[in-house]
Amino acid sequence: MSIPSFTLSPLANLRDLGGIPVAGGTVRTGLVLRSDDVCIIDVTSARTLVEDGLSLLIDLRSPEELARTGRGALQAHTGVRHLHLPLMAEITGGTSELMQRMIDASDPAAEFGRWYARVMRTCGHLIVQGLSEIAQADGAALFHCAAGKDRTGKFAASLLAVLGAGEEAIVADYVRTDDVHDALMARLAGLMQPFLGDLEAYRATMPPELNGAKAETMHTMLAELGGTAGLVELLREAGLTPQTQARLRERLIEPGSPSAAV
Repeated sequence: MSIPSFTLSPLANLRDLGGIPVAGGTVRTGLVLRSDDVCIIDVTSARTLVEDGLSLLIDLRSPEELARTGRGALQAHTGVRHLHLPLMAEITGGTSELMQRMIDASDPAAEFGRWYARVMRTCGHLIVQGLSEIAQADGAALFHCAAGKDRTGKFAASLLAVLGAGEEAIVADYVRTDDVHDALMARLAGLMQPFLGDLEAYRATMPPELNGAKAETMHTMLAELGGTAGLVELLREAGLTPQTQARLRERLIEPGSPSAAV
């Protein structure tokens, strides 16, 4: 399979949520993963994900991003369901306006977190739909956007909060993207060019606080929403049922000491 303008490659920001402490134990390994853009992985990487049990792919990108790449190598694997839940209606104009707001802000990382909170208030129903599908999946689920940081970070925070993770555990997962940021930007260079122009030039205009995943951003989002309890309440108002929450906890938590949650 050949896609012009960018190179198919292994994921740069793939990680298993397994082992993260939550109320009653830790997240089970091998059942829920987060990553950068899965639709431009090479055939070998796609095969490995399927062999490792992938059955549900939750795509958080905009419709224009999906139109750009299609579903990629995983489309050939009919046992993997593709669920498109766009947390941004479009990326080109919306991202430019957002970045200008960040540039003008006195505290860009905190302002980014306030934007996260605004997105959560408008897209909670989509996140609930994704959580409901994970609860019923018969294999591993993977959710992703482009970089696996912003939209993926909000989805991960939501899932972990529903499972009973504390704020520090959610933030610790979020900031791990910093560890692979340079490799991630190199992977996305050709992919994002139609939306953002030259990626290095785009990064140069961004406040330094936004070149990566900063703890202050996720702390601010949670504070704006009333902490992890407020985030769970927002999701309940958006349609999360006690049955779905119970099913997620039953399926995804490896029992252990309740004091493991932070």
